[in-house]
Amino acid sequence: MMNAETMESLYAHIEECRILHDFEGIFHYASQLYDISREQKDKHYQIIACYFLGNVSYNRGVYHEAMLYLQEGICIGEEEPYPFFQMVSYNLAGMVSATVGDEIMSVEYMLKSYYIALEHQELGYFYIILNNLGVLFLDLGYYEIAKEYFKKAIAERSIKCFDDLKINDGYNIINLLGTSVFLQDEEEYAYWLPWYWEYHKRFKEITVDNDFQLYQVLRAGYKSNIDVFRDEVTRLLDIVDRESDRLHTFKNLLKVFKICMQYKDKVLTSQVLEKLNLILQEYPEYQKHSELKECQVLYATIFGKEEERLTALQEYYEVRQMELASAHNNMKNTLLLKIDMERLLYERSQILEKNKELERRSEIEEFTNVMNKTAFRYHVTEELEIMHQDQYVCLLVIDIDKFKNINDTFGHLIGDQVLLNVVAVLKGMLRSSDFAGRIGGDEFCVFMKNILSLSYLHEWLDELLKRLVNTTVKDQKVLSASIGVCMSDHTCRYDEIFQRADEAMYRAKHAGGNRYEIIEI
Repeated sequence: MMNAETMESLYAHIEECRILHDFEGIFHYASQLYDISREQKDKHYQIIACYFLGNVSYNRGVYHEAMLYLQEGICIGEEEPYPFFQMVSYNLAGMVSATVGDEIMSVEYMLKSYYIALEHQELGYFYIILNNLGVLFLDLGYYEIAKEYFKKAIAERSIKCFDDLKINDGYNIINLLGTSVFLQDEEEYAYWLPWYWEYHKRFKEITVDNDFQLYQVLRAGYKSNIDVFRDEVTRLLDIVDRESDRLHTFKNLLKVFKICMQYKDKVLTSQVLEKLNLILQEYPEYQKHSELKECQVLYATIFGKEEERLTALQEYYEVRQMELASAHNNMKNTLLLKIDMERLLYERSQILEKNKELERRSEIEEFTNVMNKTAFRYHVTEELEIMHQDQYVCLLVIDIDKFKNINDTFGHLIGDQVLLNVVAVLKGMLRSSDFAGRIGGDEFCVFMKNILSLSYLHEWLDELLKRLVNTTVKDQKVLSASIGVCMSDHTCRYDEIFQRADEAMYRAKHAGGNRYEIIEI
């Protein structure tokens, strides 16, 4: 009990730190939760710990470590149903994969997260997954596709007016502003700009505001307005240090650096480069330092001396080689983890298949291999509940004529064979949507839906009687049946339709057998 309370308390501390964006606190408490949950074999808290440890590792730029934790959590989620943390783990794994340049795996993870969110919309996370998919395509440069996902996310939130805005909506709005900038769609930009300002009045989300300033820089750059561009870059440099997600800031400044280089503005370029350098000093384990080294090569090429350019090139080459070696090693480890996950998924599918088979066997009568009475009633009830008002369904009660005489004359073994012969005749005539069951010793039931016409039903029943009569027993034609049919074109109860079909069967039997009677309700 104490361990359960301890794990619950650690989770509460993690949530408090999450709200405060305290990554060190999250990692501290999540590490403790991870150790205790593994010791206690508590899968619920273990997947929670894995997700938050992966999240902090991602924000620190230690992507291989992040993926190890996330893969462990994903495997737990595949073994046992924890849809929320399985969903967010897949989502974050997609973000990690995108960051390290594995777009294929990123899309795969994101789509798995998407389908979990779609299946469990009660979690209220679907619009966030849609937005994250949009970010993935935005980073890949597919701006039209990204815009579609961002708009779907907004639609999912059912935002009708400014008062409907919540804090997370800022990310959708700023992303839509961003796609309009990249697509240079001034009409779209003009539409979303008031939404941003209204959001800005209500919430102070630094990441959203920093991205907004980034897009002011890019707009000025695309319009070749040098003076405005310089002013906007200066404003951006003044505010970027407020951002807690420093790697996000780093990626934004990379875009700014490239435009500064296009204008060959040495002062602004050096200021941006200095910021980039300071940020990466905080992330020694960041696995894409070559991005900074590439910027240093470009800077030295335009503004430096030949010796500086060669030194920058050498440093870029060395760092890039280390990254390629690390990426290759990470790819192997990720592949091994994926193999383990696929094995777990396969084992799970086998267990589910066995469970389905056991369930099927519990519904099937062993001797005749058709549904037993309970299963037949259950499935017919299901069909009656969902039937359309404009379609006919019918239930048949089939009783073998003079079955006791067959047993007395030919013996019970032959009687058993007669039952199997009746089942074979029925199976030979049933459509894929029909099903049969045995409800008594020599009584069977058939349920049929989508009856096209009364004439079709008459033809079907005539053919059934004909095939039964033509079935020989000891080279003798002694088999026939009395069939009661109840038809309905509206929702009704199982007891009602069965009772009327049973009454019709007795009328057919009292009329001499080898015939059918149809009742409509």
